[in-house]
Amino acid sequence: MRNFIPVFKNEEIATRNVNQLKALKNIVILSESSDDDFSDTISKKFSKVKVQKIHYGEKPKVAKDGSIDCLIAVLHKGKKSKEFNVDALRDIFTRANQVVDIATSDKLNKDSFVVLVGFGGGDFGENKNLKNITSCCMKSLASTLYLEYPDLKVRVLDFDAGSSEENISFKIIDELQTYDHFSAVGYDAQLK
Repeated sequence: MRNFIPVFKNEEIATRNVNQLKALKNIVILSESSDDDFSDTISKKFSKVKVQKIHYGEKPKVAKDGSIDCLIAVLHKGKKSKEFNVDALRDIFTRANQVVDIATSDKLNKDSFVVLVGFGGGDFGENKNLKNITSCCMKSLASTLYLEYPDLKVRVLDFDAGSSEENISFKIIDELQTYDHFSAVGYDAQLK
């Protein structure tokens, strides 16, 4: 991964490809059961799309005539750095493995979206005030996934945990309309 290190800079979305969003037909939102309200908020933004909400540990169901166009994996807000122990590390690996299994399965179209949503404060936990241990590794996971499967459209999004779920959902929709095949974007508490 030494040669794949993104440099962050302040930048607004210049152009949007609304056709990418319109082309989505089957979306899977993967989250903890304690984040069901957030999953519901996200799914409501896709009014004309089939959205399947599943919890970590469950497998997505796909109709015989379709496949998954977009996987949105929501990392849990609650894992603070002081709660980090062997069990927390095992949970991170288990969830990361499930995301990769779904993203690399034949259930996903070749050019599908894989979106990881974390809560490291908007900078992926790369600060002196670590807010969420799972956000530290999600950028590396997404980078590796993209390098191994360059046809996927990978988005790794980090937010401040205090941001409203409604506003975060709008930002997810915005990021699904960008042209990049890979992007890592952090949003601070003011969603900048």
